[in-house]
Amino acid sequence: MSQSNPLNVKIAADSNYQLSCVATGNTNQRVTISQNGKTLAAFYGSGEGNQMKQTDGSTTCSGATRQATQLTLLFQHSDGPNGPFQNSTINVDSTAGIVTTVGTEDSNTNRTDGTLLTLVVTSVAAVAAGH
Repeated sequence: MSQSNPLNVKIAADSNYQLSCVATGNTNQRVTISQNGKTLAAFYGSGEGNQMKQTDGSTTCSGATRQATQLTLLFQHSDGPNGPFQNSTINVDSTAGIVTTVGTEDSNTNRTDGTLLTLVVTSVAAVAAGH
């Protein structure tokens, strides 16, 4: 089932979160993560199973919340590394426990061969208690 792009993800209060992305298609992929209109991170990559990176080389975006917040995830693809970028189709959005996985499609084949994003959210209280 296709989801809207960008995708809004709610993060509960007093939580830690970490996002990472893997390119799963041959076209150039870009994932932009923002909060309240401010870009927190942008991941770039291409190829089958390649870890996507930010311009500084980091492969994750992490943060912590005191109050509940919402992250906006924009998934895009391009035939060239410098664009123009087009919005991808989000066709997988599943949550299992603390892990949310989002898969995108960069063409109309419905094979989820664009980007695979993983978001892990943990409660600060659970981490402090050793869970």
